[in-house]
Amino acid sequence: MLIGDMRRKGAYYSMIKDLVWYGDLEAHIIKEQFNTVSQRKKYANMNFVPIMHEHLLVFKKNDVWYVGVKITKTEKRNLLNSKLVTWRDLVQSALQSLGGKASLNDIYQVVSKADKTKSNTNWEAKIRQTLQMGKEFASEARGVWKLKEGFELQTA
Repeated sequence: MLIGDMRRKGAYYSMIKDLVWYGDLEAHIIKEQFNTVSQRKKYANMNFVPIMHEHLLVFKKNDVWYVGVKITKTEKRNLLNSKLVTWRDLVQSALQSLGGKASLNDIYQVVSKADKTKSNTNWEAKIRQTLQMGKEFASEARGVWKLKEGFELQTA
């Protein structure tokens, strides 16, 4: 199976990440891709890595009646329900949900709903520490924090 990645209108699509794999992967060969559109264009803003390769996947069926199937599944998960989320991600998401600028009390109110706060009795102090140490946060006034430019929520 020969698979290539692509970009359309700035969005990156990788078929290999969503591919259903039937059988056992015998080989994954990455080969150079020739005659690509990117090779013929001059871009003013080279803020991406040009796609210059494709994947060759070789599968093998090792059993007469059974075949292994690998399926990629995409789920949406709420960061507030995750114990693995970082404090930085929680605080940044809280600020984003509050419009990029908020009082410390408003940030506390949003983050208080997170599962992570249940296992940390000093979660408010942890939020203050995260705000003070994080490069993405700036104090605008006493008790008021904002996201620095470039760290705002990016929407497609």
